[in-house]
Amino acid sequence: MEGRKRSQLHQREPDDQGNEGVINGSILPRDVINYKKGVRFCVAFNNYNQPIRKGGYIFVRFLGYIARLERFFPIGTISWHKLNKTYKANIIEMVQTLAEIGKDARASQMHCHTTGSTSYAEKRADFVETHGRAPTHLEFFKETHSKESGGFVANTTTESFLNEASAKVQERLLSSSP
Repeated sequence: MEGRKRSQLHQREPDDQGNEGVINGSILPRDVINYKKGVRFCVAFNNYNQPIRKGGYIFVRFLGYIARLERFFPIGTISWHKLNKTYKANIIEMVQTLAEIGKDARASQMHCHTTGSTSYAEKRADFVETHGRAPTHLEFFKETHSKESGGFVANTTTESFLNEASAKVQERLLSSSP
């Protein structure tokens, strides 16, 4: 399995007497299906019901894995080669159209997030762990749209947007104070 990224997950596993222990090591989605009966994995969810942390990572990958298995989700066609050519052409055209729409949408973005492959749910959970509270909308926007150095992506309006939004919040706070 060299070259493959495998997740490290520490979960509690009950033994024959019902005592719980921790499973250490790598767990792939196919491993979840093959675990012995009765083993349960704990998956943490945030306030938005999004799976987070390592358990969430395994959960999402597991769902993607079983969605690709014909025995769980049959789609009726076993082989791409056996599909009608007109149907294949329509699928290819639709995918290309969607790719163009996505390309245009990315090009027109005014604000670029800087979280990479880390989900917003993970970033929010990290913020809560670090600060002991949920982030405000502005704090979270800044957290997800600024570089680690504190700057913003060049040729975007992110910094000016954040400054304007902060000023409006301050203005409303001052005007609502007794």
